[in-house]
Amino acid sequence: MIRFAFMLFATLMLAACAAPGAMVPTPDAAIPAFIAQSSALVAGAGAPPAVGEAAPDFAYTLPTGTTSLAGLRGKRVVLNFWATWCEPCRAEMPDLQALSTQNPDLVVLGINRAETSQQIARFAAAYGVSFPLIVDPLAQISDRYGARNLPVTIIIASDGTVAARQIGLMTLAEFQEILARVR
Repeated sequence: MIRFAFMLFATLMLAACAAPGAMVPTPDAAIPAFIAQSSALVAGAGAPPAVGEAAPDFAYTLPTGTTSLAGLRGKRVVLNFWATWCEPCRAEMPDLQALSTQNPDLVVLGINRAETSQQIARFAAAYGVSFPLIVDPLAQISDRYGARNLPVTIIIASDGTVAARQIGLMTLAEFQEILARVR
């Protein structure tokens, strides 16, 4: 009995401890409204889309409702696949924010590869991000677009086709140069 009591006490004590710097989840109410939850891909699996092919559809939910990539037809869209631990992703985030702010007719979506809403919310606050950041917890959208090495940027033309694909860090000038050719 004493052994059982000691084991129970030790288990409870260990469960209450967290390593320094361990992530403690924040309540959902603390998650900014522009962080969206992804839902399953609308289009099936297959090889990543090539330039000129239709962009695979997916849905995401913001507090204002559910939207799909297909629902953005008629607008140019920048899909940026990123993660909080990715240094090049961190470096290009201010340029993506500037791109979003300077081009109100452009839709910029940051698709996070396999991290939590809480991690993304902390990152967004630290980097001043206000464009939609989509939580892709199982990396389904990322995998469908072939975004394994981060960052990856896909530019989608207003007709819903992939206009450009860039692997690696991009600058604001590079974003603007590509977008100037895409309608």
